[in-house]
Amino acid sequence: MADVDETPIGDDERDATVTLLHAHMGAGHIDRAQLNQRLVWVKSATTQHELDQVLDGLPALPDGAISAVTARRPPWRRLMMWMIALSPLLFLLIMTGWSFWWAFYVLWGALFFVVYRVDRASEKESP
Repeated sequence: MADVDETPIGDDERDATVTLLHAHMGAGHIDRAQLNQRLVWVKSATTQHELDQVLDGLPALPDGAISAVTARRPPWRRLMMWMIALSPLLFLLIMTGWSFWWAFYVLWGALFFVVYRVDRASEKESP
């Protein structure tokens, strides 16, 4: 019986595996349904052995497949983090009596919607 790697994993290992899975989908090795199933397995994995099982049966990736995936990181997630970080500013504006506090929500919401829609449209166009 082969040795099983029971090393505990963290978010970095899960993120790397997710990137690999997206690269395999981009290379045509798996379809969207298989990707979604494997992503569920990644989320529930607690050891390196379980992560290795997620990638079992997949062929080697072509050169540049991983860099193509990492170049397409969704910018809307970064924008969402900025929105969360600037929420105290909104609270301060409301507490100081700024009468146009609602403009903050409208502008940030519109910006988020536009960036999210552009990102989703580019994702649908990619192979």
